[in-house]
Amino acid sequence: MIGENLQAITEKYPRIFKDINSDVLVVSEIPEGWINLVDNLCADLNNLMEEMDPENTTNLVVLQVKEKFGSLRFYYHIDTENNSLYQRLKEAIHRAEVNSQTVCQFTGQHGELCMHNRWLMVLCEDKRIELGATKARKELNSL
Repeated sequence: MIGENLQAITEKYPRIFKDINSDVLVVSEIPEGWINLVDNLCADLNNLMEEMDPENTTNLVVLQVKEKFGSLRFYYHIDTENNSLYQRLKEAIHRAEVNSQTVCQFTGQHGELCMHNRWLMVLCEDKRIELGATKARKELNSL
């Protein structure tokens, strides 16, 4: 199932989502604050594939996109004989997953890992105060 806020991204990057199949791709609703992060990741992947594989022989299959433990998870399968492209695609995905750990899931502003109702999430200071969340580092150290 494709989350509503990711539908436009799948349509914008058909090379990345060309083998999209609702039985294969599982997408939890992506937090609103991370839409630009996921869009930028897909743009980077698309550009790398166009630049390094103009004959379109690389098969990138996105299996799942979601939030888990306050971080973006982008699960995929890459079928290519171009090892350099493979490494650069992996690096771009890893970079986006790491970057998500400092982007508020609600606003897209700079955020920190927080605990709210036993859920880990990245929140900007205003959203953290609004929700009554605690900074996760402090919360995790007290366990």
